[in-house]
This record gives sequence, C-alpha cells and structure tokens, in this order.
Amino acid sequence: MRLSIISALNRFFIFAFLVCALCVMAHEAVADNISLPEGKWTGVYTYFQDDVRTPVEFSAELFVEGDSFTGKFIERNTLGRKSTDWLSSTVIGRVNGNDMTFLFMKKYNGQGGVSHAVFYKGEIDPQTFRVRGKWEINGLSGAFYMAPQVY
Repeated sequence: MRLSIISALNRFFIFAFLVCALCVMAHEAVADNISLPEGKWTGVYTYFQDDVRTPVEFSAELFVEGDSFTGKFIERNTLGRKSTDWLSSTVIGRVNGNDMTFLFMKKYNGQGGVSHAVFYKGEIDPQTFRVRGKWEINGLSGAFYMAPQVY
C-alpha cells in the first residue's frame, strides 16, 4: 500500500512538473512574440522633478515590423521658437518581449529650431500595451506614459 502511494505521488509530481514547464514555455513564447498595435497612440511626458513646466501631450503613429517599430510624433511646441505651434519628430525603437522593455529614440525634425534626440525606456503591459517609463537627454530626465488609441 505504501509503495503505491509513493508511486502515485511520484506520478503526480512528474505530471505537475510537466504542466508547470509547459506553462512557462507558453508564457515565454507569448512574451517573445509580443505584437504591438500599429497605428495611433497618445501619451504625455513630464519634465524632471524640480521643473515646473506643464506636462506635454503628444500623439503618435507607429508602424510595426516584428519587435521593431518606427513612427511619427506630434506635440505642442514647448521647446522651440514661438513662431511654430507644433513640433514633429520621428522615432525608431524596439520591444524586448522577454522583459517587456520598450525602447526608442525620438529625433525632432527641426521645426522651431528643435532638432535634438531624446532616448526613452519604459515597461510595456503585455495585456493593454500601455507603456510607462523615463526619457533622458544630456543627464536630464522625466517620466512618460503612452498607450494605443482605442476606438
């Protein structure tokens, strides 16, 4: 009797181990193959802690190929010459599905005399695709948030 209980427990643990292994493999496959929604996104970035400037809202259009993306951002001019109401920029980036890292570089296109690059790093929620993170340029940084538009 004792031997059959031990045998049953061994089979149960082997079965449980296999189920857990399959669950981990399935999760990694989903994570590796995260598929960003293409199209319109909206977001906001804030300035570093001691800066009193108002957060800046932006809209974006992303074009996705595998784990990489390119796109265009548009935001109200808060940086350049006041003769320009809007600033546009191009972005190039990628998503790492293993750790849900969302990385991109935004390069302003020159309107209002603004043409520098800003680096962004965030964490993406694999269910909602919402991204929260930090931007950085020349030692200055702030926070950002962005998400696909839902129609």
